[in-house]
Amino acid sequence: MTSMSHSTVGGRGTLPFKAPELFVHPPRVGPEADVYAFSILAWIVVCGEQPYAKMLAAATSLPQAVIQGVRPTLANPNEEWQDKTIGLMVRLIEGCWHADYTQRPTFGSDSAPGGEGSKGAGSGVVARLEKMEYS
Repeated sequence: MTSMSHSTVGGRGTLPFKAPELFVHPPRVGPEADVYAFSILAWIVVCGEQPYAKMLAAATSLPQAVIQGVRPTLANPNEEWQDKTIGLMVRLIEGCWHADYTQRPTFGSDSAPGGEGSKGAGSGVVARLEKMEYS
């Protein structure tokens, strides 16, 4: 994987990790953007690939794509990782990169992501990770 350390826009954050609300003016900076960045990092760990690899060559198109809801694909063409990965992790990633920052879970153990990772009955990102079983 190549380095993404110089791929910044507007001085805040590394481009592929930036939440949609950071691309608007004025940007909405808050802990929800960190949850979004976590989802991209979790995707990298699970898939072992660089997010938005094809789009990074044209960095100006990535912010607009993210605002419009484009996310890294949750499937590896070389391997069906979803069959090997707990469905909870897939739902956690999808919930954490939700386009509406108010629907993302928080890192607090008392927060409440619901069925598909949005806020509702349940517990936060950390608690959900602690509940997962790993083989």
